[in-house]
Amino acid sequence: MELVDGESLADRIARGPLAVEEALRIAIQMPVWSPDGSRIVFQSDRESDLAVFSHAADGSGTAIRVTKPDAGVAHEPTSWSPDGASLLVEGVKSAERSLSRVSVGDRRIEPPTGIHSTNPINATFSPDGRWVAYGSNEPGTDAIFVEPFPQTGAKYQISRSDIGHHPVWSRDGGRLFYIPGPGRFASVGSSPLRAFRSAPCRQRRGASCSATRSRTTATTTSDPTDARSASSPKARRRSRGRCNSTSSSTGQKS
Repeated sequence: MELVDGESLADRIARGPLAVEEALRIAIQMPVWSPDGSRIVFQSDRESDLAVFSHAADGSGTAIRVTKPDAGVAHEPTSWSPDGASLLVEGVKSAERSLSRVSVGDRRIEPPTGIHSTNPINATFSPDGRWVAYGSNEPGTDAIFVEPFPQTGAKYQISRSDIGHHPVWSRDGGRLFYIPGPGRFASVGSSPLRAFRSAPCRQRRGASCSATRSRTTATTTSDPTDARSASSPKARRRSRGRCNSTSSSTGQKS
């Protein structure tokens, strides 16, 4: 990047258009906002490796390196915890992906969490920071899981009758949205999330707790813009009527 001494990214952009070659040299990917919106972390190859960097959201100052991946490994940030203390980062080597936590304060990366996949994990913190939702194809097919944070060994599979990827929490943490397949959209209501908090499944690390114990009810739709109707009081009443303590049901919505 062609900056004069003391010049910030914002200053350089104000100085004039970036040439294509220069823009490519400072290309960034996978931006993730800090909880207070003051900073952004992102993947960049500005120092030859594919690492995670942090920069002020207003463009002032300079980028700060957050991770230093091993040779042949790329780091991808996926979520910043609500308390600002932790980042979830995927380590990608060839076709293998693993999830790690980075301590924001000292930029220390912890060993992999035991979460692996050959497809993007896309892990995301719940709004209260107590849970992490993610996708993994370790069971043999893509599925959505939820685990406590910090990890306890409990693990809950959310999507069971279909594949699942790209989980997103509602702002109040009461629903979990995900993509169950091409052109489809699904959400899981608040009942299983309350059950997670009140009666966590305690199994050895790596064992999967059946989501049916938590009375998971998923609502699917072919329109991703229809999330509001999927979480309406009427939909919730309909979902509760289908649940029982031993099985989970899926309600189809056209």
